[in-house]
Amino acid sequence: MRHRIAYLSEDRLNLGLVQNQSINMNTAVTVLPKLEKPRFFLSPQRIKALTAHWIEQLKTKVSDAELAVSSLSGGNQQRIALAKWLATEPDVLILDCPTIGVDIGAKAGIFDIIRNLADQGMAIILISDEAGEIWMNADRALVLREGASTPRSYLRRPRKRRWRQSSMHKRLLNRRIGTEGALFCILMLLCVVLALATDSFLTLQNLFDLLNNQSVNIIFAVGLVVVLIAGGIDISFAVAASVVQYVVLSLLMNYLGGGNWLLGILLSMLVGMLLGLFNALLIHRFRIVSIIVTIGTFNLFFGLLMYFTRGVSIYDIPDWLYYSVPLLDLPAERGSATLYLPAAVMVVMVILTWFILARTGFGRAVYGFGSNPESARRSGVSVWKIHAFAYGWLGLCAGMAGLMQAHIVQEVVPNALIGQELPILAAVVLGGATLGGGRGSVLGAVLGVLLLAVVQNGLNLLGVTPYAFRMIVGLIILIAITTSNLGNLLPRTTKARNV
Repeated sequence: MRHRIAYLSEDRLNLGLVQNQSINMNTAVTVLPKLEKPRFFLSPQRIKALTAHWIEQLKTKVSDAELAVSSLSGGNQQRIALAKWLATEPDVLILDCPTIGVDIGAKAGIFDIIRNLADQGMAIILISDEAGEIWMNADRALVLREGASTPRSYLRRPRKRRWRQSSMHKRLLNRRIGTEGALFCILMLLCVVLALATDSFLTLQNLFDLLNNQSVNIIFAVGLVVVLIAGGIDISFAVAASVVQYVVLSLLMNYLGGGNWLLGILLSMLVGMLLGLFNALLIHRFRIVSIIVTIGTFNLFFGLLMYFTRGVSIYDIPDWLYYSVPLLDLPAERGSATLYLPAAVMVVMVILTWFILARTGFGRAVYGFGSNPESARRSGVSVWKIHAFAYGWLGLCAGMAGLMQAHIVQEVVPNALIGQELPILAAVVLGGATLGGGRGSVLGAVLGVLLLAVVQNGLNLLGVTPYAFRMIVGLIILIAITTSNLGNLLPRTTKARNV
């Protein structure tokens, strides 16, 4: 790409396009940095304008550019794959069997496009195993056989034919609510049932307590959803949070005079991110499956933590971390209902993660990489940067969650967070993320955590054994493994999944 050379693969399904991503994102994936204005801010309007331009130029039949590219016919998919590379403004375009899997009518249209590009001065190398295609379109041909080439022969280019394309007609789409909408409806229905079944569920104190108590889990979830979208999995994040608690408090109390909120937050993010980057390095450098790596680092981190701390808890924490920081205090039926600092930190982390995934070119590249790593790599996406960001961001979130958890419980216990991995994973998968990558959303992750929290809270209020909640978590994970995501249990939609 740096040398202004573009290559259109013959394997359109696996290497040319990211099938479950939208037409917009498939068209723009090769030029995402150019569409970021100001820096790091991805404008949806620019993406739509770019896609509309190439749809018009290539006369592609598209009813809605937000549709998944898999919903298009073979010929129109090939035009989108071609648009992706034409957007880079190449000097040389290499086309490897550009009409494979395309019907006869669409072939004529594609070759009209190719001839027009050649007439405009673009150098085109056409690779084909059909002699008729070469004869009809090439100026000269080079025949390769068994590793050797025949003498070059010159061809006379045929007179350019006009390609007639019927005009596109807009049609209404049958839009469905999707995973997030279904989760929201289930959550609201469950809240209504619990409000009727118990007197204490739908109270301000209980709702505020839910938000305060689930702040840490939501911070974990928005970090984990990034890893799942990128096609990985990490089960070491809870142990990493415990390591962050001990390392940061030891540094603050022994070397920095107790520190303050600013130092605590910066150190927690830094240490957590370094632990995440350690996972990324192992996964990327040694090509090890992510779940194997994180099982190893889970045990490594926990073993080192218990060895150096000897399982001793820290009760003497700094005053700034010990005392609660109320943000919102409202009168309630029994005293007052208060939201504390962890809820605000949770909101900030949710917004930041959403912004990165939905409003930056790099975030959209994470989706493309998770959907089809090889296609994304061939489109110029850096594999190391994706791994470093995904696992580094989860580590950063784990660091923040660990600090907030210490603030909530006012102590540090080495194994307090162990066992949170599976409920968080179940919540994120419940929110629409897949174990295969390429799908998921911040909103879905948040709704998944809240739904499980409401279920657990309702079971407690109804006096049901807590083991029932563990059964529910296990069932969700089993369903996720066998069906890939919750969307497979709901009516399918051709709409591409976005954040």
